[in-house]
Amino acid sequence: MTYTLRPLDTDTYLLESPALESFLFDRMVVGIPLLNAAREATTHWLAALRDHQLLDPNESVAGLTILTGGLYYALQPAWQTVFGTLLPENFIGVKRHLDERNQQWFADYHYMSFEAPGDTVLVGDTVASGVSLAQGMRAFAQWAIPLGLKKVHFFSACGSRLGGLRIRETCAGLGLRLTFTHGLAAFGMSEKGWQLPDTDLPWLHPDTLTQPHYLKRAQQAFRGKPVCAIGDWGMRCKNPKAYLEEWRQEAAYWQLND
Repeated sequence: MTYTLRPLDTDTYLLESPALESFLFDRMVVGIPLLNAAREATTHWLAALRDHQLLDPNESVAGLTILTGGLYYALQPAWQTVFGTLLPENFIGVKRHLDERNQQWFADYHYMSFEAPGDTVLVGDTVASGVSLAQGMRAFAQWAIPLGLKKVHFFSACGSRLGGLRIRETCAGLGLRLTFTHGLAAFGMSEKGWQLPDTDLPWLHPDTLTQPHYLKRAQQAFRGKPVCAIGDWGMRCKNPKAYLEEWRQEAAYWQLND
């Protein structure tokens, strides 16, 4: 496995992995190739945490999948690949909504299955504003902290700096230690995206932190336009046909089809 974990600060990291490169520079990657790459990226993340002595599988570790986007990070099979054991899992369904003025996001949840407490919890999901994920973390922590939860490891294959900060502040407010790992870049977030506010995560955003060679590659891939690197992650994974139609419209908006 080829991967590199680079620290941005004491608790924030960038994961460099060919699995991430395969779909963060090519918005047409969907279906089985996408799901395989997402699972491989999560595998690289877990292995990197192990290599840097940030994660000890002999401790009490559980997974938290925040539905539906977190499902496609494949925590369970990735854990089995790296450690050869079963990862106890928890699930919560969270949905975000825009307010009446379509300016601000809020989130609520309607489904929870919390059965696996642990000292450490692993979470993987794509992060834009971080509103829905912070809500999911608060709900889980309310149940898990009395049972011993102390630490969170969070991985976002494509995550915004602002969303990561929101999750960090949420965990700090709950008294939880956090490591947050971004995939390839800590992305800036467009205030006004292609369709919705606080959603698009472009490589070519002034707030994006990454390696110069990734920016050069993004310039070529997206013709210098501030195109979101990931698209609608949930739709891209579970409904490729609808996602590709939406991408066709988005590419036309950015004049990428000429």
